[in-house]
Amino acid sequence: FFADHYRKTWFNFYEPRWFAGFHINSYPPLVHQAMALLSFLLGLENSYLIITLLCSSLFPLAMYRFASIFVSEEAAACSSLLAAFLPSIYMSLYAFGQLPTIFALLFSLFYTKNLDNYINKSSWIYFWLSASSCLIVLFSHLFSYILIFLLTAIVLIKNVGRNFTKILKAFVKLLAIIALIALIVLFPLINFLFSYPSQKPIYHPTRDNILADPFLRRVFFEMMYGSLVVFLPFALFYGIKKHKLLTFISSALFILGLGGTTPVPSIILGSIYNTLTYDRFTIWASVLLLPLISEFIVNVGSKKERLSSLFF
Repeated sequence: FFADHYRKTWFNFYEPRWFAGFHINSYPPLVHQAMALLSFLLGLENSYLIITLLCSSLFPLAMYRFASIFVSEEAAACSSLLAAFLPSIYMSLYAFGQLPTIFALLFSLFYTKNLDNYINKSSWIYFWLSASSCLIVLFSHLFSYILIFLLTAIVLIKNVGRNFTKILKAFVKLLAIIALIALIVLFPLINFLFSYPSQKPIYHPTRDNILADPFLRRVFFEMMYGSLVVFLPFALFYGIKKHKLLTFISSALFILGLGGTTPVPSIILGSIYNTLTYDRFTIWASVLLLPLISEFIVNVGSKKERLSSLFF
């Protein structure tokens, strides 16, 4: 719908056809504008399908690059393989229609690896790769700003022991260019956010107790995590030894993804609790947990091989 608006009236920020009219600049425009541009050649539905296919095809690669920051190459490859079958991604794309969410998540993972390379190698190539991948996220999905903040914190804290002053200077330069470009491009969105009245809460089932309701548990928990749930306790126990910050943030996202099941989200988020939906936290948790789960699987597999070699 947003893409159709840009296709017809690119520079008009008001859309009269839905909810008695609303401002189209209330949402980051990149994904919808990309669909609109492609639609002139391929049609709107085909454009949606192509970008969806791009996201699902590139996701294992993005997962491999992200996981390689924390775990061995073998475990990162395992993460990539698991990512190809991650239920939350396909539920989000094909059931919930959250293409901007997954598009932003894809480039968030690339950004994290690029940022880690930039911090460690001080290369201008990684500087611009970090800036461009971060800007793609900022231009694609408003809610993903939270994820970008968390991933940036993980990388900076992971590397802070090396050379604090050098890392701080490098990051400030990167932040300055990202902020400058984002303020210019997203000015219509920023203007809307600061001038428009606050949104009234709209009901969403993730703010209920999703574990108490069989249907909600099925849709927002079991079909999002799939068989990964079996590995969660072991992966978290194993991860807390070697990857404390990643384990902590993954666990926090997991709890937030439970929505109204626990009082934690309402306590942390306060007044904005009723304006958010919590399946996005579940998506992020399932992705950030993959390196921990993969490392656990790889280590258990190698121990079994060493044990069997003693007898055979």
